[in-house]
Amino acid sequence: MHRACRAIAGYDQALTLTPRYAYVAYNRALTLQRMNRAGDARAGFRDALSLDPGMARAHTALGLSYALEGDAARAKTEYMRAISILGTSPNVEDELAVRHDMALLLVSTEPDAAIELWNRNLLSRPGDAPSLAGLARVLELTGRHADAIAMYRRLLEVQPGYVGARIALAKLLLAEGLLPAADEVLKIARRQSPENAVVWELSGDALAADPLRAAEAYHTALRLTTEKQQRTRLHNKLNIRIQGK
Repeated sequence: MHRACRAIAGYDQALTLTPRYAYVAYNRALTLQRMNRAGDARAGFRDALSLDPGMARAHTALGLSYALEGDAARAKTEYMRAISILGTSPNVEDELAVRHDMALLLVSTEPDAAIELWNRNLLSRPGDAPSLAGLARVLELTGRHADAIAMYRRLLEVQPGYVGARIALAKLLLAEGLLPAADEVLKIARRQSPENAVVWELSGDALAADPLRAAEAYHTALRLTTEKQQRTRLHNKLNIRIQGK
C-alpha cells in the first residue's frame, strides 16, 4: 500500500509538470484501481480519456470498472468505443481481449451478441482459447448442445490439458445420453487429474452399463471429496446400484 501511495504521489508530480500527458493519468488510475478505490479510478480513466479520447485501453479499463459495479450499459458503451478504436489499429491482441471482455458482459443478457463477438475473434484467430471457451459455454447455456459439444472438442484440440473443458464436455455428452463418448473423454481426464472427485463421479455415470466399474468410480469419488452435497449424491447413486443388482 505504501508503494502504491508513493506511485500516486509520483504521478501527481508528473501531471503537475506535464498536465496533458494522458498515459500518466491512465497509469495513475490503474494504480487507484489496484488500491480498490473504484470511484477515484473511474474518474482517473475519464481524465485520461479527456486528454486522449482515442486511448482504447482507457476505454476498456473504464468499461471493466463499470462492469464490476454492475453498470452493464455503461460498460458496454466503453467496450464498444474501444472496439471501434481498435478496429483501425494493427494491435490484434488488444482487439481480441476487448471483444472477449465485452462478450462476457453480454452472456446473460444478449447471448447472441456475445456469440457474434466470439465468432469475430475466431475469424481473426481460429485457435483463440478464451473465445472458444466462452463460445462453448454460451452455446451450452442457450441449449445449443450439439454446437457446444463441437466447440468444446475444438477447444480441447487447442488446449488438451484443460480438464474443466473435459468435464463440461462430458456433462453435455451424458445429458445427451452419449455414455461411451463421455467415458472416452473422462478416461483422459482421469489421467490428467486423478484426484478430481467430479471426474470420478462423472465416470461412474458414464459407466452405467457396467455397475461394478461404476461403483468403483463412485467409491473413488467418495474417497476424494469432503463436499457434503457431493457425498450425499454419491451415496444415493451407490444405493441405486446396490438395489439394481
